[in-house]
Amino acid sequence: MNKKSKVTVILVLVLSLLFSQVVFAKSRGSGGRGRRSGNVSVRGYYRKDGTYVRPHTRSYPSTHGHKGTSYSDYTYDSSLFISEDEKNELKSREKSLKKEKIVNL
Repeated sequence: MNKKSKVTVILVLVLSLLFSQVVFAKSRGSGGRGRRSGNVSVRGYYRKDGTYVRPHTRSYPSTHGHKGTSYSDYTYDSSLFISEDEKNELKSREKSLKKEKIVNL
């Protein structure tokens, strides 16, 4: 094999390898992570304004045409939020559990 033939063969191999990786990544979904569907569990958390949002489930965000979560189909569910009394009760319970842990150590 002459030098030109070797270079051509190597170039074809490299290009086919790169092309197969691109096709494989696209078949697995965006970013090669696979497509996800169904529901996602969301842990309870505090918003910046101090409101506590209870743990809940939501549908996995769509990746069609945009990044992030679409809120157009979001319905307000007041059961996800707690009152100030419930919030204070949770905080005091959390403190007592921490004290109990320290005592048991």
